[in-house]
Amino acid sequence: MRSFSKWSTANERWLSILAAALSAVLFSIYTGIATTAKPGAAQGLAGFVERLQSLGAVNLIAVAGILSLSAQATLAQTSTRSRRLRQREEGEQLTEALLEGVLGLIHAQNRRPIYRSLVAIADREAGVRTAVCGANIRTDPELNLSKPIDFGVAGEAFVARSMRAADLDDTNRDLAPDGTRVIGIWKETRSVLAFPMIASDRVAYGTLNFDSNDTLAASRLGERSVQEALGRIADVVTYLMRSYSRSGEASLPR
Repeated sequence: MRSFSKWSTANERWLSILAAALSAVLFSIYTGIATTAKPGAAQGLAGFVERLQSLGAVNLIAVAGILSLSAQATLAQTSTRSRRLRQREEGEQLTEALLEGVLGLIHAQNRRPIYRSLVAIADREAGVRTAVCGANIRTDPELNLSKPIDFGVAGEAFVARSMRAADLDDTNRDLAPDGTRVIGIWKETRSVLAFPMIASDRVAYGTLNFDSNDTLAASRLGERSVQEALGRIADVVTYLMRSYSRSGEASLPR
């Protein structure tokens, strides 16, 4: 039953479409029978009621059942969407609080560089990753900024489903794989450490990256111990943001 629940959640969109289509087809068949006038039959509302009654008890129950199924599917879908919206809001708030604390600790150890963090969610159909929350970022234009899904160090981490880190400069900081420039990238970025967010079904659904206005060496984002510690933070963020994943679940960090 739990496996079916996970499967139905992951395929919620297609199930709702199937239920709606099936209900529409069956209902149109029955109402078509009900609204087909026979020669000499009454007209108007009285005629409709007469033809509906002629369907018989079994067919009327079938029509009622179809309408009930459609209503239940709509209510279930609405409930699921509302629950996911609440989970997303809570996940974003907890993630931002966590990242602000983490950046504060990093800055306390190395006060010279500026540290930032950004969470982006992927839309595979649109081919983009969109920033949904972060810490020490510019609300405008970075929040809600959409970038090519494979853009930058974080894009490489997303595609490879593993950590990536690199120094950047003016020549490649905002350069997309197709050679175009992405508008809105922080112009002081000198280094990025990125982690993919991978759901329980092993599908990457977003990225978490830490960046600085100094190099990997100077900011210490290139140190193995720092990368391992931030990797654990990425695991927690992946869990907090799990409602964005296709399955709606992610493994709790151990």
